[in-house]
Amino acid sequence: MKKKNFCLLLLLLVFPLLLKSQFLAADINKSLVGSDPSFVRAGIEHFAFTALSDQYGRELFVSDGTEAGTKLVKDINPGNASSQFWEVTIIDSLCYFITSPDAATLQYWYTSLKKPEPVLLKTFTVNGITGGQNGKFTKLGDQVYFLHRNANYLMELWKTDRTPTGTTRVFEFGRNVFPNQLSAFNKQLIFLAEDKAGLSQLWKSDGSNNGTTLIKSVDKQYGTFEYAVFKDTIYFVANDGISGWELWQSDGTVNGTKLSIDLIPGAESGAPTNLTAVGDNLFFTAYDAANGPELWRTKGTSQTTQLVKDIRVGTQGSTPFSFKNFNNTLYFLAQDGVVGTELWKSDGTAQGTQLVKDIFTGPGGAFGNNRLQTTSDGIHFFFVAKDSLQGWALWRSDGTLAGTNRVYSILPTVNATEITELIAHKRSIFFKTQDGRNGQELWKTDGTETGTTIFTKLNSTGASSFPYQMKVVNNLLMFSAKTETEGFELWKSDGTASGTQMVKDIYPGVESANLLLPTSFKNNFVFTASYVPGSRQVWKSDGTEKGTVLLKNINEGRGGTSTEGIAVLKDKLIFNAYRATEGEELWISDGTEAGTKLLKDINPVGQSLPFIPSNPAILKDSLLFFSAHDGLTGVELWKTNGTPEGTALIADIRPFDQSPNVYYFHIGMMKNVNETLFFTADNGTLGGELWKTDGTTQGTRLVKDIWPGIVGSSPGNGISFKNNLYFNASDEKHGTELWKSDGTFNGTVLVKDILPGAVGALPINFVVHNNELFFVVANDGEERYALWKTDGTSEGTVRVKRIAANDNKSFIRPPFSWGKYLYFSSDDGIHGYELWRSDGTEAGTVMLFDLYKGPASSEPDNFTPYKNDLYFSADDGIHGQELWRLNASTTVSTTETGIAELLIFPNPATDKLTIRNTVENQALYISLFDSSGKMVINRYLLRDSAKDFDVRNLSAGLYVLEMSEETSGKRYSKKIVIVR
Repeated sequence: MKKKNFCLLLLLLVFPLLLKSQFLAADINKSLVGSDPSFVRAGIEHFAFTALSDQYGRELFVSDGTEAGTKLVKDINPGNASSQFWEVTIIDSLCYFITSPDAATLQYWYTSLKKPEPVLLKTFTVNGITGGQNGKFTKLGDQVYFLHRNANYLMELWKTDRTPTGTTRVFEFGRNVFPNQLSAFNKQLIFLAEDKAGLSQLWKSDGSNNGTTLIKSVDKQYGTFEYAVFKDTIYFVANDGISGWELWQSDGTVNGTKLSIDLIPGAESGAPTNLTAVGDNLFFTAYDAANGPELWRTKGTSQTTQLVKDIRVGTQGSTPFSFKNFNNTLYFLAQDGVVGTELWKSDGTAQGTQLVKDIFTGPGGAFGNNRLQTTSDGIHFFFVAKDSLQGWALWRSDGTLAGTNRVYSILPTVNATEITELIAHKRSIFFKTQDGRNGQELWKTDGTETGTTIFTKLNSTGASSFPYQMKVVNNLLMFSAKTETEGFELWKSDGTASGTQMVKDIYPGVESANLLLPTSFKNNFVFTASYVPGSRQVWKSDGTEKGTVLLKNINEGRGGTSTEGIAVLKDKLIFNAYRATEGEELWISDGTEAGTKLLKDINPVGQSLPFIPSNPAILKDSLLFFSAHDGLTGVELWKTNGTPEGTALIADIRPFDQSPNVYYFHIGMMKNVNETLFFTADNGTLGGELWKTDGTTQGTRLVKDIWPGIVGSSPGNGISFKNNLYFNASDEKHGTELWKSDGTFNGTVLVKDILPGAVGALPINFVVHNNELFFVVANDGEERYALWKTDGTSEGTVRVKRIAANDNKSFIRPPFSWGKYLYFSSDDGIHGYELWRSDGTEAGTVMLFDLYKGPASSEPDNFTPYKNDLYFSADDGIHGQELWRLNASTTVSTTETGIAELLIFPNPATDKLTIRNTVENQALYISLFDSSGKMVINRYLLRDSAKDFDVRNLSAGLYVLEMSEETSGKRYSKKIVIVR
């Protein structure tokens, strides 16, 4: 039978296939994003961490401290799709971790570190995932306990003997009870959880349902939030309503839970915090009236409880925090009022409580409000701090002034949050940071600068360039994009990777010019950009570095121009700009520096703040409409023909707002329909309603009071379609629905009450395509977004398709009309936000391809037609957010264009298709299409590498394998036959 099917399939090879293909246009930001390690946890012989890799996505790795000994635990989410981790904990030589393959499932695992063979202990179905509430793995005897939030949103205590059958539930807590701070104490599990009054109290469990109980409700005010085990006793802070917040103790019984030390007798509070046991001392921060918050200690009795040292003399206090135990010495941060927040140490005596080192010279302090990140190799104490010369860095200390030194300054601009995940392992220190070249990676140090290097780089994926603000000018695609060395700057492309290059580094260095308001004008790309600190002005570019220049230094180096709108009116450029002498007013330009000048100072006693809509409203190619404040009439509707005399107020719609200090922004939604300007305005008595104008005072009038009274119908999202304005508006009976207007009272009507009732369907994102008006309905009765269309009649207003499956919600981003199809980005609840297209029918509304495989989103955006292709930004999970192109009519013949260096086998294939890329210095984009043109496989193949593709789920038939070289863009095709 297989042979017969194969022969039949070979007959199909004479027919061409129409394929819809997308290709990476240019990987602009090639700097490495890094493997971004997290959950770095140290064991005795090994340590574990999660990280991103090209081959596996984010997965769990273990290491013996050498690069050769670093290996994958398991590719839980196969391929380069990532697993999501919620917790990773090492207990003895075992690693316990939690993953979620989807939003409705949690999986609890464990594995040996020495020989990773992960065991799935339990799979739970959940309703939403709150990662911080699950896990908390804690060993008690030969069992490991953990917390789990179930599908009813109730927390549960579980235990495991490391077998699936031996993983059982101990106890289900009541609603709004969230256990935390689990620890072992006297053969019991101790933790904090809410009592019936909702206050956090001390609990215990012996591993049975009946033995899991509240010890005693002590705090009657806010609850207990911390405890410490010291000398076989639990110490915690509570307020019983009599003694204030003071130190309590417990042996785990009701009778053994009592007030331990009343630092300030009576109702006043000593408010101890930061309970930390170090040797034979329990240290804490406490308050008294004479000294403020300072360092205290106790040995467990009232007689041994005392202030250690008044570090900051006076009542303000040094407020010690971030306590750490190192070699039976307490290290902490404190502010002495002189050197700022610095590192201190204490042995429990006043003489032994000392500043370790003034790392940041002056009062600024080496830590600010950041907590102390620490680890230790047993000899030295490592921490993150900043000095006044090189910024944040890794430091080490032996507890002496001379022995406290900077280990390595990774990057002068790095901040405290970018040196994290510190652990000690086999006399080495591992930590996560980035050096400006490699992204977030795992580093290793022996405590010396020369011995500090990147430990292992698992990910060579390209960083995102985030292309946006695209506009076709002078037969070039112009846009803004980001690299690590230049920031967001001006780029251009001719549609090839080699022809995609930066035009100019407008803001030199790593700072960004941040282009805005892109406009095509006289074969130039006009935009606003920042080029020095605090200055944003209007620029123009012809696509060359030399031709990319400031239009005019309007504010003469004294800051930005505040330009928020740019419009082309015949052969002139109209925009708003700020100059110190006039404030923000209306400007005009012919594209030259000399021809760029103030058009009119509309508000001579202040500034008019003219506002030009993002889609400029122009009538008869000669009148531009905008709103402005002349200092007399308030914000009103204005017009200009490009001359000072022709720049004038059209109508004082709200005549009683005269104050120049009051700005009523009530002009909105300017839309040109048949040389009539429709807009939204509030005259002070009707609320926001629909108005129109022909550019004269007499021709400016209210169209219709849709929602009578002062509420206003707030018309918005207008578009011109079939000689009418279509828009959304609200009234008391229907809510926000679809309306249309021909400019007359009787011709302004509700098109359709899509969602009956007062809520309304909220139609948005209108676009005209193939003589039909498409739009998105935000609420179609089940609060889910759907694509709709209308021919202008109620009967012809129908739903095209609801994108999300089942009960998922899916926001449909603004559609884009191109060629035969309507394109948009949406999430069907399975594949994340991907590119969709529609021919106006439900069957013809389909996802084009899953560019970022699995539930992750490629986030296609910034659609721009150029040279018969559609360009857009998207993230395939490999290159970051980069520039892509879609060819919607590429015909790929079955005539093969092979590559000698590319090996594909077996062909015909049944279960597995192996592709080996030996093309010299070229990475490849691999796409497999079925006979209907649907993409079924989409991958990135590094040079000198091979990849196996699982084709077991594909139907028997003819397929075309299309390959594109990353650098040159050269394409190849190969016939593939799948047999069954």
